[in-house]
Amino acid sequence: MPSGPVPDRERLLYADVERYDDGRLTWNALRSWREGLPDISFFHHVPEAVRLTRAMQKLGMSSTAGLKTIADIWSAEPPSDAMTWQDSQDLTVRMLESLEDKG
Repeated sequence: MPSGPVPDRERLLYADVERYDDGRLTWNALRSWREGLPDISFFHHVPEAVRLTRAMQKLGMSSTAGLKTIADIWSAEPPSDAMTWQDSQDLTVRMLESLEDKG
């Protein structure tokens, strides 16, 4: 298992899947982002990146089934330089609808 200041800081910033030696997968959810920040008055709100990550987790995007759904949608049409904003939006809508359909 990684240890030290860099992995400790990254655990505050990133959600991740970890695999143990026995092959078991676990979800490393974000800890409180305030743990790694000084007590500065302008940090009285939750950063948008944290709000987005929490919303994605609530949608099930971080579960094994959710990650498979995302991979299935996006691997059918991988991002490329030819992809337009509308193409990306259409894939995102399909992905969200599929996640919602699967509960």
